[in-house]
Amino acid sequence: MPANISSDSIVCNGSPVISGTRTFVRSVVAYHKNGLTAEEIVAKLNYLTLSEVFDSLAFYYDNKSLIDQEIEDGWTHIKCTPVKPGRFNLHIKMGFHSLHCIPDFNHKGFVG
Repeated sequence: MPANISSDSIVCNGSPVISGTRTFVRSVVAYHKNGLTAEEIVAKLNYLTLSEVFDSLAFYYDNKSLIDQEIEDGWTHIKCTPVKPGRFNLHIKMGFHSLHCIPDFNHKGFVG
């Protein structure tokens, strides 16, 4: 496991996180899958270091099926609420506490 990544059953139910934070590896991966570079992720999550982001991505590529499954399992409920005719607010209830982003169905990616 990379130096900046930890997994402990009493912290975030054992999901891999960046050590010393409650930021999930899957959160960094979601930004990366949306096309953000490591530097852009650090700019967005400014409490992280470049090393922590690279360690998250290294962990992901070494454990791709685990993290992909966590991301897939997390999208448990999607509900649209009418705002005005033809416009909707998208409410997403996740199976985990924080992904730091929501899916953008128009662009088939994620937005923060």
